[in-house]
Amino acid sequence: MKTLALCAILKNEKHNLHQFLSSYQGCLDHVYLCDTGSTDGSIEWIKENAEAVVGCPVTLMHFPWVNDFAAARNHSISQVKEDYWMWSDLDDVLHGKEFFLEWKKSAMHLYEMWFNPYYYGFDDKGECKCKFVRE
Repeated sequence: MKTLALCAILKNEKHNLHQFLSSYQGCLDHVYLCDTGSTDGSIEWIKENAEAVVGCPVTLMHFPWVNDFAAARNHSISQVKEDYWMWSDLDDVLHGKEFFLEWKKSAMHLYEMWFNPYYYGFDDKGECKCKFVRE
């Protein structure tokens, strides 16, 4: 089976790290986290907890913030050794893990892109009010 990596950039995301990584537990072969200057304990949390939470190797790298999200994201992607990679933001989570795992096992090698519903806007009761498809 082909391998899959996840790339994400972060700065002061300690409050999101556990939920983010645990949503991908058992789904990935490697995670690449690119820090752009965290001062909230994110780095320490990643070093102590990330691999156990996500269930795969985690590479932590540092990239000086240059006012360019794409530059930081491209730096993280440039480190990938796996067959395929995907990116996500730290305030996102993976829903539909079973569907994702089935896609990875049976169809990932057939497509260069994967689309999934993206739940974006929520009301004060937590109900989704804005959903669209995102690669």
